[in-house]
Amino acid sequence: PQIRSTHSHRVSIQHSVSAPETEGDREGNFKWSQFDLNSRHKSANREATNAMEYAALMPMMEEHATPENLVDFARTAESLGFHALFASDHVIIPYEIKPVYKGSADGHFPFPKEGIIIDPLIAMSVVGMATERIKVATAIMVLPHRNPVLVAKQLASIDYLTGGRVILGAGVGWM
Repeated sequence: PQIRSTHSHRVSIQHSVSAPETEGDREGNFKWSQFDLNSRHKSANREATNAMEYAALMPMMEEHATPENLVDFARTAESLGFHALFASDHVIIPYEIKPVYKGSADGHFPFPKEGIIIDPLIAMSVVGMATERIKVATAIMVLPHRNPVLVAKQLASIDYLTGGRVILGAGVGWM
């Protein structure tokens, strides 16, 4: 998705509303939605602010995965009021994937099988040190690929260095 700010508190996000029509059409159909990050609503006897929290996926792959892009993306998201940034986890992507990928209409995994994929813990460290408030998170870390004791130590270290801003999403993967 693309993000743009129209005001200091209003964000427009371009997101997919349908799957690509052909295999060559990787873009699909998109629309822009606007969100007011300072929205307020009243519940029973109290007023709540920011009833919904917003997060974005960090640029983790290919030519977008540069230190400058990560830091710029994180600082922009933080300045726009986003709650968290998520880092995807792909230790490897096999050339042939047997299970059908349920996230696309044709069942093919839409990400490159070669090239740069930044490790989520490294990305979280870079982004966490370049920001002050936004949380850093894993968008489902595939734990069977990793030593659990080492992951716990790494996450605890990042959480300590960022002042308690780590969110862990963990799973077993699907490939």
